[in-house]
Amino acid sequence: MKNNFYNLTINLAAIIISTGFQSCGTAQTTDNNSLREKITNICSSAKIIEVEEKSGYFEVEYECNGEIFEAVFNNIKELIQLESEAIVPTKIDEKIQKKLDKKFEGWLRDETLLIETNDTLYYKIRIVRNGIEDNVYFTLEGKYYKAFYLPANEPWTMEMLAESYLENTQTYDFLSPDETYELPEILLEVSGIELESEQKMLCIQDEKGAIYEFDLKKNEITNVIQFSGEGDFEDLAVSDNEAYVLRSDGLIFVLNYKNHNSKPSQSFTNTGSENVEGLFFDTKSGALLMACKGKSAGQDKKIRMIYQFTPESIHQPKEYLKINEEDIVRLISEKYAAFPIEISGMQFHPSAIALHPVTGDCYILSAKSRMLTIFDGKNLKDIFLLPSEIFYKPEGLIFSPKGDLYISSEGMKNGQVPGRIFQFNHR
Repeated sequence: MKNNFYNLTINLAAIIISTGFQSCGTAQTTDNNSLREKITNICSSAKIIEVEEKSGYFEVEYECNGEIFEAVFNNIKELIQLESEAIVPTKIDEKIQKKLDKKFEGWLRDETLLIETNDTLYYKIRIVRNGIEDNVYFTLEGKYYKAFYLPANEPWTMEMLAESYLENTQTYDFLSPDETYELPEILLEVSGIELESEQKMLCIQDEKGAIYEFDLKKNEITNVIQFSGEGDFEDLAVSDNEAYVLRSDGLIFVLNYKNHNSKPSQSFTNTGSENVEGLFFDTKSGALLMACKGKSAGQDKKIRMIYQFTPESIHQPKEYLKINEEDIVRLISEKYAAFPIEISGMQFHPSAIALHPVTGDCYILSAKSRMLTIFDGKNLKDIFLLPSEIFYKPEGLIFSPKGDLYISSEGMKNGQVPGRIFQFNHR
């Protein structure tokens, strides 16, 4: 198995960052066939259990000689990781357990997996407490393992953006977060956030129908509110005790998240969009804003729509803002004219939306292009390009009442990048 793994042509950087845009969904038949061939090269007798397409990569679970493996491929079908059950030497296992007992008191050890990449072998230990899972990584010698993250080539760099920042007055320093909160493994794919209080952040993740209460001071999940089964959940918004959770197809779950006995209601927004990702509740107007990642029915492919509706009119969304990608590209070329930034083919796919509590400006985040746009009413006011060294995949956005900005970023499956929330204080 290991020889086959290392003999394959692997390009780890290809999965790490891509400036192109893909929509999430079920892998096509051609993708499945291609991946099956790759698995057969690893194990000729392999039995495919499941093929799943994620955002930017594929997971293939298969059986080989009675053992279960999970292979991870990047979006051009190159193998980047193998995961299998591990048998740890006794002395190393005892060393690992001592570290777990000391640092993770009260957590139960669930399973131990061996992770193989193109140049590294390490252990992934899954631990559980109060129904919450987390992963801890160790070297084969039993030391804590911290994967090295190398961003792929980007149209812009930290150094380039730093020069740009010197030329412009910034409300937020996106190159230097004031606080960074690392999230547990269950929130690796954090897709939406809502600040409930100065200490508590509500989070959702892509796959599970649950709201996670994350304590920013304790740096841990303190409560989980289940509202549905598995799905593709993209964002949430809160008004008093009511939580609104957005699924990518436009279905909104409404629940009293403080009453665990309440049953959620469900309503479709009916925008005709291929994919929706951002949701925000505007307390001043009493309306919800929803950002469409994909194009809406009847619109040009370069147009992205923002809709508005009240809790009582979810079925009847109205146009709030129409965004033309050409305007985005034009402003980037003007603002960053002094820097060699390649903008041809750049696209804008909203992943989160929020209104600034002080200025009223509309902030819209785009994940794969890593940019934050600011609108003053209907007008594009400013754009900030975000560095991949900090933002692996920025998906969530929310403000504190005084204007501090929080951006959540998904992590990377192999442990190289955890899910994170960054805090940028208003200046």
